[in-house]
Amino acid sequence: MTSRDRERTGGAQLTAHVLHSMSKARHAWGVGGGRADALASVTRRLYDDYHEQATLGEVVSTVRRCRRELDIVVDASLPEMVERLARQRLTDRGAASREGPSA
Repeated sequence: MTSRDRERTGGAQLTAHVLHSMSKARHAWGVGGGRADALASVTRRLYDDYHEQATLGEVVSTVRRCRRELDIVVDASLPEMVERLARQRLTDRGAASREGPSA
């Protein structure tokens, strides 16, 4: 079983891992409190949707990158905007991997 397979089948362990990763990531995201919890929820939803094509680490990295790119967005809309951008990036990444290397 590969690390990717283990990551995909963790169940309750995965939830605990996501929450632990998110608490560690609060500083990296530059957010705290409710926003960090909202971004943790975004990360969990995205991982649930993209676990067949991305590891948890890849989803966390995508969410972090999107959070930095959306640094100018108003606080209340930040989690939604991060989720939309990360969802698009993960979808694009999956499409590119299915198409293979460009000619």
